[in-house]
Amino acid sequence: MKSTSAPKLWAAPPSVIISLAALTLIGGIRCQPQPQTDRLEMLLAKLANGRLSEPDLWALESQPQTEKTVPALIAAFHARVDKAEKQWISGSLIRLGERSDTYFNYLAGYAKVAVEDRTPYFVKYDGYGQSVSGQFSSNFENWCARNGKDPRAVGALQFQVYPEDVFILAKTQDLRARDLFREGLGSPNPLVLAFCVQGLGRLRDEAALPLIAQAILQVPAGSRPAVAGQLPWFALPAADKLFEQVTPDRRMRDMYRSSADGMQKSELDRIRKRTGNAPQ
Repeated sequence: MKSTSAPKLWAAPPSVIISLAALTLIGGIRCQPQPQTDRLEMLLAKLANGRLSEPDLWALESQPQTEKTVPALIAAFHARVDKAEKQWISGSLIRLGERSDTYFNYLAGYAKVAVEDRTPYFVKYDGYGQSVSGQFSSNFENWCARNGKDPRAVGALQFQVYPEDVFILAKTQDLRARDLFREGLGSPNPLVLAFCVQGLGRLRDEAALPLIAQAILQVPAGSRPAVAGQLPWFALPAADKLFEQVTPDRRMRDMYRSSADGMQKSELDRIRKRTGNAPQ
């Protein structure tokens, strides 16, 4: 069968690590301060009418909560049709304490599709477990041929859509997602697997660590640091020990620890600004 070239960006040797770090670091972007009353009114107006970005929702979460905030978010969720905007709004509602299944189920529905997909991963690896630039894996190409699928379209789902869907759910730190994240430890997609590890880490699911250790061993060597790099989210000695065992490169460990720390600080800062308290 003639090989179909994979997008160069997707298959660059460090692509899996870089993509995961980039997605994680996006969460650490800070919003520029403005007077609180004006800022809140502007954000609520944008929520009702303007095009949203995820930092807009983070900025809204940073404002002292009023009786307007949650109803405005609920109205925006039902009024909007864009998937990403509805996902960001759902995440904000959950983090602000809205426990309706509507918003959790919206996020979990997309994450479940990503977690349950067992399509072979698009990246081709060499004999050393390193990704090969510009080529799809033969298993992936054969699967696409048998199922009449466009390899580039499926590769885009695996690289861009599925990881983000799981990542958005992980950031809610909602205990209802624990079993879904555990199921995701069997995913053939290292990025989906990585964000499931992060989700379990955010929930401090220490009992999942043996399952994570087994999952990491099934990942090709070149993608292993991206998965193991989510272990700092556990903030537990057992997770730290596993991280050191599977990631011998200290500089790599420091990079992922710094990324998780920076993102967590940004999230805690939003809570502190909203409530006036620094959460533990």
